[in-house]
Amino acid sequence: MELKINSLRISTNGVFYLFVLVLFISISLVSINDAYYDDRWKLFPDSYDYLAQSKMDIFSVNFWFPEKTKGFYPRPFTVPLIYKIIGSDVSLIVIWQKVIHFLSAILLCISVSLFIKRQFLKYLLSAFICIVFCWWNILGWTQLILSESLSFSFIWIWVSSLLFWVRFNTRLTFSLHLLSALLFLFTRDSWSYVLILFYVLGLVTAYLFAKNLLKPTLILLLTCCLAFIVQQKAIERGERQKMPIINNLVVRIIQDSSYLHYFTSKGMPMGEELRQEYHTIDFTDDENRILIYELYNNKKYEPLFDWIVKNGKSTYLKFMLVHPSYPLMLNESSVKMKSFFVRNLYQYTREPLGVSQNVDSIFPVFSYLALFIFVILLALMNIKLKNLIYTIFLVLYSVFVANALIIYNADSLETDRHLFNNSVLVEILGAVFFCFILDSLPVQRIFAYIKLKKKSNS
Repeated sequence: MELKINSLRISTNGVFYLFVLVLFISISLVSINDAYYDDRWKLFPDSYDYLAQSKMDIFSVNFWFPEKTKGFYPRPFTVPLIYKIIGSDVSLIVIWQKVIHFLSAILLCISVSLFIKRQFLKYLLSAFICIVFCWWNILGWTQLILSESLSFSFIWIWVSSLLFWVRFNTRLTFSLHLLSALLFLFTRDSWSYVLILFYVLGLVTAYLFAKNLLKPTLILLLTCCLAFIVQQKAIERGERQKMPIINNLVVRIIQDSSYLHYFTSKGMPMGEELRQEYHTIDFTDDENRILIYELYNNKKYEPLFDWIVKNGKSTYLKFMLVHPSYPLMLNESSVKMKSFFVRNLYQYTREPLGVSQNVDSIFPVFSYLALFIFVILLALMNIKLKNLIYTIFLVLYSVFVANALIIYNADSLETDRHLFNNSVLVEILGAVFFCFILDSLPVQRIFAYIKLKKKSNS
């Protein structure tokens, strides 16, 4: 009897895995064959930096930790590395970004399904995730030579590898998770903070729910801390802190005389000149961004740039510590706060094409408020359930909220572009939390109670 039940379970799961593979392979093939805006990427200066870095000698230090040169702004190495493996060919990059995009969706569906008991919820969640990944709000970025698409894909590759490791707890799954964490960390400079925070909270989670995961979680944390130190050295070598600090100064700091005074009191030169030239300009207007781009190469401000390279980052971090209302955005205008809730940035991706035309009108399905309610409900239910996976996803929600604050404060220019994936995270996490809540409900007991009530009433 036990053998038959196990065989049935294997057969049922096999059908589900086949369903997921056929679903996503089909939709990825359709997406690859869809038309796209093949010259759109040329509008963005960042694209040329990624391509230039991908064409460097992979065995040279400059590929992994490039120096700033005239007209070239270094990037973290994961995106250039993948572009190099593809051959630095733009048309192939677009295809492979779509392949990686849908591969991350397959991994997400299968890994989450390992922790859902009810079969119909597995199918429901997978179908919904398929629709989310066809949403132009994220799929549209696969046609651009920017970090947005691969960074988004690596979020879910990392999450999936985490779930596979927790489920099977083998050396292979741990090694793959460690590799995905490192590649994810080097897609963008801000992700290192998120990973370190996650693994710190992960240590607490492991101590409470799975002590056998304590040691490997500590290894992951120490590895990410070491990678963070390497990353900071790479940032200094490539002067990657220069542009974000300039953006923060121009967009936010000079708008408040007390903020500006803090920086000038710490030795920042040309603060008053910067304020007089830029403080009246509205940088939420896309057309005004060209003025900051021109500022990057304005020789008049070279003393300021030299100070930023040497002292800008440390001064900015100290500034946020003594002005907590600034990083918490308590004084930000409602217009700027809207960047946390943006979606469908057609000024970057243009209008939907192909398969996305049929799904874009579906969204949003889950609101930020709905997700927050799901989080509270699952947290309350988990007090009794003490479910490790539910706790992991509650921690993920927390670090993604922290990430939004980190990104906004790291670079005040183009915050909509940096934060648009919040809207996608809301949809995916909303669906996952909703399925977890339904899956944990004692349905049989509820139906039995209803039947008993009916009998007693009759």
